[in-house]
Amino acid sequence: MRPRVVLLALALAPSPGRAQETDIPGGAGPRFQLEATTDERARGLSWSAGKPAATLGASVPLTDGFEASAAATTLRGSARHGGAEVMLRLGADWSRDLGSGWRLGLGAGGYIFTGRGDLNFAELEARAVWSLGPARLRAGARFAPVQAAIGGSNLHLSLDGDVGVPGTPVTLMGGLGHSTGTVTEPLRAQRFRPEGAYWNYSLGAEYVAGPAVLGVRWTGNSIGAAPAGPFADPHVGSRLAGYIRLDF
Repeated sequence: MRPRVVLLALALAPSPGRAQETDIPGGAGPRFQLEATTDERARGLSWSAGKPAATLGASVPLTDGFEASAAATTLRGSARHGGAEVMLRLGADWSRDLGSGWRLGLGAGGYIFTGRGDLNFAELEARAVWSLGPARLRAGARFAPVQAAIGGSNLHLSLDGDVGVPGTPVTLMGGLGHSTGTVTEPLRAQRFRPEGAYWNYSLGAEYVAGPAVLGVRWTGNSIGAAPAGPFADPHVGSRLAGYIRLDF
């Protein structure tokens, strides 16, 4: 599927937003999520070697729109992360309502890979969210400055959305992203940009049943065959993945 087709789909039906990716830090109390998926994927790439994975996450509202979060994800020895079995993500976010359905968010996150401290990295995030009834549209940017762990810098720009189908517990989702950056160490740069700059896109749906969420998501990208190298995980192609999540 070409990126222009996905953009058209977004225009007709704003759609991904996994429900655990809240745009509103600073809620009434701590929130927890437990998710199991057939393939942990991010930015169109598998992070779990194409195998089933699980994530346990928690977020705690602080004050004045600030929130702290932590999550642990199984990686199944993915070559992308040097054979690490578990990734820990620690984050801090701030957000504020601007009125007329708009909300602005800023954040920072650190990624820790067990047994591979040389692959840990950090990134900054900015996002703008516009809500209208059951629909949301998000524009975001994640930037990781030059770090040895990722072989340079990395910038990921994204546009995604979701819309609830009226009268049903179903939400439709879709998104488009683009990754680019500088290269200081070509082999490690293959972790997140196997062939240099590329597009990624996704389409999916979720069904909410109380605290449980059942979802399916198709993800793809413009990458051809993954190059050979110690961090060139072969699972870079399109994939349909299912997941179940508990929000509590």
